[in-house]
Amino acid sequence: MKKIGQVTIGRSVSITGKGLHSGEDVKLTLKPAEEYTGIVFHRTDETAGANAILVNAKAVSQTDLCTEVKNDHGVKVKTVEHLMAALHGLGVDNIIIELNGEEVPILDGSAEPFVELIDDAGRVRQDDSRQSIQVLKTVEVKEGKCLARVSPSDNFIVEIKTDYKHPLLPEQTTAYELTEDSFRDDISEARTFCFEKDLKMMRDRGLIKGGSLENALVFNETGILNESPMRMENEPVNHKILDCIGDFYMAGYPIMGDFYLEYPGHEMNNRLLKALLEDKDAWKFC
Repeated sequence: MKKIGQVTIGRSVSITGKGLHSGEDVKLTLKPAEEYTGIVFHRTDETAGANAILVNAKAVSQTDLCTEVKNDHGVKVKTVEHLMAALHGLGVDNIIIELNGEEVPILDGSAEPFVELIDDAGRVRQDDSRQSIQVLKTVEVKEGKCLARVSPSDNFIVEIKTDYKHPLLPEQTTAYELTEDSFRDDISEARTFCFEKDLKMMRDRGLIKGGSLENALVFNETGILNESPMRMENEPVNHKILDCIGDFYMAGYPIMGDFYLEYPGHEMNNRLLKALLEDKDAWKFC
């Protein structure tokens, strides 16, 4: 396989929006970074020297309705998965992400605004070769009806089985191979979603303070509450794939593997990623 250079962005760019769960306004700035920096979150509202979080599987501290990362000083950033999916889909290896709050803004509920932000910044090919993780053997985790498995492949492939027992979301199995074009065309615009029956529970827990029909699809028993239709066929299923693309990039490197998940979610995604990386016979750098 021909080696290609690492990638960063060409210039600093910023965007402002509300956190989905906190409801607080936050400014996010993407900045270029040197080779081998990786993906690093910087909380500008926290103490210098204790405010950096390097993205890796062990940094994931919470997976309840979002993916959260935290450093050894207890500084955290939540709802990182949509931004991580955009970085993965566009092949960005090295970047500094500055935030003046604890949550990445939800924007329209998809990865598309982050894709547009990266496009605005431009991408720069760096000299040293990009590293990937090559899966060498099958690794699997299970809990209840949920299953997550990864097997060797020369590409990043995700296949998911879902069943929301809803007229618009029947049981189905959907497969997807990640390329930049397919990510832009099929996945990046897919918005997060929830069910009307779960809204009170989430609000009672102090969550979704920034949630609205402008940044999420909300399903009632027979249809959706949003006035506008879904952006694509199977938008919720495609959003689950988007989450997988973001969550598996928490390795800090692209993974060449064939992922299969039944009833996927952030917790099982992270459990599988940790199980893979903890088994030193299951992967290698390439």
